[in-house]
Amino acid sequence: MREAHDSMPVKRTITGKRKRSFPAKMSSAKLEAQVKRLMRLRQEKKYAESTVEGNIGQVDASLSGALVAPLGPAIIQGDGEGQRIGNSITATGLVWKQQLSKQINGIGPRRVRTHIVRVLGDNPTTTSVLEGILDVNPLSGVRDYFSSLNYTMMADKRMTILGTKETKLTSNFNDTMNSAYERSTGEMTIPIKFEEQTLRFERDSDLSFSNVHYFVISLCDAGNKNATASSLPVVVSIQDSGVISKGYMRLWYTDS
Repeated sequence: MREAHDSMPVKRTITGKRKRSFPAKMSSAKLEAQVKRLMRLRQEKKYAESTVEGNIGQVDASLSGALVAPLGPAIIQGDGEGQRIGNSITATGLVWKQQLSKQINGIGPRRVRTHIVRVLGDNPTTTSVLEGILDVNPLSGVRDYFSSLNYTMMADKRMTILGTKETKLTSNFNDTMNSAYERSTGEMTIPIKFEEQTLRFERDSDLSFSNVHYFVISLCDAGNKNATASSLPVVVSIQDSGVISKGYMRLWYTDS
């Protein structure tokens, strides 16, 4: 006679390997970059500022009316507030702020376009930067608001446009020069964030970094910023008919 437990059903179990997913292996370069970013978050973030003032027009008498200026702020080496430690810093971003108003004879509307440009190399000039970014406008004979970008010169990345913005200044009240009302104004802000931009100083006493340079280029669609009338074939050639500009850049950085 078979025992009772022999006739009871047997519970069977199936064994097998369970699939597990693992994160992809991170490259050493990517891991190093991530560690550096985390370290920078714990570092003190500093800033330096530089200002630019000038006039903008389509023309400047017989020349281009573009406002072109370097933006490299002076950063002193030391352990005080806003000073750098060592001869290299890591830029995390910059902000350009610009206030605009029309010159006395700037009656009609104006459009202003501003580029923030990064230049690699030694001692670039305002002329070389303008020529490297813009071609000549065949209608006016100068580099202006209506010029095409010079993609040939920018192809090797030695000159790069980091940010661009436009704003419009409306017509003056009643479009009359002797109006007692304020001339129209405008403003713009261009924020730029860097993934990682190392800026180097050659000597302890240097105030400006040597391997990277920042420039501002501001262009106006009409007007002559010079005190003398223009002879170029432009729509508005009367003197003092451009735009007055006041701007500043704030560069954010940490010590490398």
